[in-house]
Amino acid sequence: FADLFARRSKQCILILLALSSACFILFTLMLIDSLAFTRALLYTSTIGGVTFLNCAVPLLYELGCELAFPTSEGAANGVLTLLNNIGGIIFLAVFSFPDVGSMWMNWVAIGSVTVSIPLIALVKGRFQRLEVDERIHKVTEQQVDVVEENKTIQNKQ
Repeated sequence: FADLFARRSKQCILILLALSSACFILFTLMLIDSLAFTRALLYTSTIGGVTFLNCAVPLLYELGCELAFPTSEGAANGVLTLLNNIGGIIFLAVFSFPDVGSMWMNWVAIGSVTVSIPLIALVKGRFQRLEVDERIHKVTEQQVDVVEENKTIQNKQ
């Protein structure tokens, strides 16, 4: 299934992030009373925002591997995981300050997802790793016809 989107991962990421951003905006507008509060909108915006964002994560790791191609996938994903964990530590460290509140989390969610959209849009899609994989796949899948001759062995009795 993922092979259908092999060269369109950037577009899929952009669509997923835009949908996630829209859900987080709806959620925040509802919390600041700009939109009427409904339980359906609360559930839809929360579940939608988190789902769309988390659907983009593996595609982002895959795009990171493509962009860092001569480097191993483990090294590229290790750096991405390290940066993700540093961001998470900073996010959680804010709670150690007194009287911070929690409304800032909604704005950070909107801002981080929305800011990443133009940054990913600027990335030039190079698929060197995919091209190498496809070349190897074509070589290993070449069809070889083996023709056996019918040999009849007659037992003389």
